[in-house]
Amino acid sequence: MLRLVLSLLLVAPTVFAAGKGADALLDSVGGAEPTSKGADALLDSVGGAPKTAPVAQSMPVLGQISAADMTDPFQVQFFSQLQVERDLPYEARLWAQKVLTKDYQGAAHLWSAIQKSLPGKFEPAARAAYLYCLWKLDLPQTFFNEWVDSLSRRSFLDSSLSLALEATIGSGFDAWLLAKAPTISGEQNRVLSKIDPSRGKHFASLQAWSVLRAGEKAAPTLAILQPEHPLKAPLARTVALALARKGDLRGAGAVLKQHLEPALDKQKDVHGLSKHYMEIARLLYQAGSLDGAADFYQRIPDGSDDFLKAREELAWVWLRKGDTAKLRGELKTLRSGLFTDKFSPDVYVVRSI
Repeated sequence: MLRLVLSLLLVAPTVFAAGKGADALLDSVGGAEPTSKGADALLDSVGGAPKTAPVAQSMPVLGQISAADMTDPFQVQFFSQLQVERDLPYEARLWAQKVLTKDYQGAAHLWSAIQKSLPGKFEPAARAAYLYCLWKLDLPQTFFNEWVDSLSRRSFLDSSLSLALEATIGSGFDAWLLAKAPTISGEQNRVLSKIDPSRGKHFASLQAWSVLRAGEKAAPTLAILQPEHPLKAPLARTVALALARKGDLRGAGAVLKQHLEPALDKQKDVHGLSKHYMEIARLLYQAGSLDGAADFYQRIPDGSDDFLKAREELAWVWLRKGDTAKLRGELKTLRSGLFTDKFSPDVYVVRSI
């Protein structure tokens, strides 16, 4: 017994130096508490304890993806937003990873399940990412419906990721709008009408699209569109036609002069110019200005789709003016072999008169 005590006194200084106080001593004689408890201790003893997951796996987005690997500005900004969010649920980070690894279909499919668990301050950014997925999947009506619904929320409208999404879809948006032709409901119209068009060119386009068949009500939107805008010419025709139908030929002419002609000039649209001449000619004919109508009918080139119709209507101008020489010449031309494969009922009506 005395020998054991002396041994302990001899080793104690080195033991205490190597460890920390009594803990080091207990370690040296096997008296320390096991680091694992219960079932963990058993698994430790047989080598079956699961390995501790590295920290990077608990934050898969930050651990596996680098901003340097991204070329899309929206993804870069979404990634930056994720780096700021330190308290996101694990499943939310997994969902975000799908967006950043371009698994758009998977992310869109899981949106309805994940959105309820998102922190309030991160929800607008995540919603923008969901819309980004719909855009990439080319689901036009679904994207449009979800986007307008999101725009009705002030938290989304004011978010930086909302602006990033608009920058992403802004390039080529007009062509997308004309090609996909999404249906706009009355409620969606009300949402869009509250957004200042100066926020982005695409909002002016959406407002123009929503009033394309609104007649005279489209005039305020027509005024804000630039001449090169692809919806400028059709919207000008909508307003001019509405004014002409109510008998305001002066107003219709002013719209065509102020809005349609500059738009056609900017777009270099020969077919559109022929349509424009037809509209002017018909308005002049309606107003009783037969000389002016004849002038514009004759401006339509023979290669235009409207050429035959223009010559038929010109025959009526000569008939009303009593210019029989020009009328006979026009009828002879219309009955020539050049138009044998065309149906021209007006020719026979004018001849009978």
